[in-house]
Formats: sequence, C-alpha cells, structure tokens
Amino acid sequence: MMDIPLQIWGEPSALYGTDGAFTLEDFEEQDKEHFEKLYQGGITPEMVKPFEYDIVDLQPMTWPDGEFDLKAIFLGNFEQWDQRKNVEIITEELGWKHRPSENTWCDWDKVDCEYELVRDYQKYMRRGFGRASFQASKDIREGLIGRSKALELVEKYEGKLPSNMDKFAAEVGISREELEKITSRKI
Repeated sequence: MMDIPLQIWGEPSALYGTDGAFTLEDFEEQDKEHFEKLYQGGITPEMVKPFEYDIVDLQPMTWPDGEFDLKAIFLGNFEQWDQRKNVEIITEELGWKHRPSENTWCDWDKVDCEYELVRDYQKYMRRGFGRASFQASKDIREGLIGRSKALELVEKYEGKLPSNMDKFAAEVGISREELEKITSRKI
C-alpha cells in the first residue's frame, strides 16, 4: 500500500521461533516465500475466513501484492540481538510504556495485542505450556534465572484462565465453553 521496498525487523525468527524453520546461522531475509513458510504454514486466509467476512478483512494474513519486491531483513543477523537492552533504549529514549500481564512477569514482551492472553492460554490448553514457560526458558538460556526460579514463576503464572476470555468469545460470537471445546478438540 505504501510502496515500501525494505523493512528492517529486530530479532531473527530463529531467536524465538520454536518451529525450526531457521537457525541463528541462517541469514534470514523475509520475502513472500519466507512469510508463507514461517507465518502461514500452508494456511491461507481463504481457508480460515469466517462467512460474514470479506477476504480483504484478512489482508494482514497475506504478503502484499505490488509492483515492487518487498524485502525485510533482521537487524539480529548483523549484530547480537539483546531484547532487554533494546527495551531499555526504547523505554528511555522514546518513552515506551510497559504493561503488566497476568500470564507472565515480563511487562514488555508481546503487550501490543489485547488478546495475546487468550492465544497463550489456548497454547497452554493444546500443548501443555504457555507464555510463562516460554519466557522462563528464554531467561534460563540467557543466564538470568536458574531452573528452580523458573519453575516457581511457571507455577505462579502458567495455565490461568485469562480475564478477557469471555470478552474474546463474545466478540467471535461463541461462549467461553464453546471456545474451550474448540481449542481442546483433536485435529
């Protein structure tokens, strides 16, 4: 839409991705193929479009069409990515606001989506781990906490019903019970 030929993202997907599509040794460059492999996983907007929606409503799920070759590169491929240091910089220099979350002690990661709590709870229901386990694992790998502290934090935050679950269910037109049943369903 804006005809922007290059985007510079922060961390490469291998730093936080758990799907194994890329490693830290890979030089990632996001293009249509990369986007479809990493973010769509073979699922197109047409496959998940609710009946009352138009396909244009799901435009954020697609790679933009245009007369240009949009590329995105990852700054983390050029210098060591230190998420906490970068959070400090944008907090101090840009006044970025932190927002506490009920499913983790981390008040700055993934705080931009109101329904991230629901998504993480669904991940917990489907896979047996959620955001607290993910954050604790990162913190252990970075040497910030030990295993016993990680287990304590996971126990405190993991698997709790999000306060906005009913709101989300109502917004998509089903009950919370139906949402949990759909989430728990074997595929």
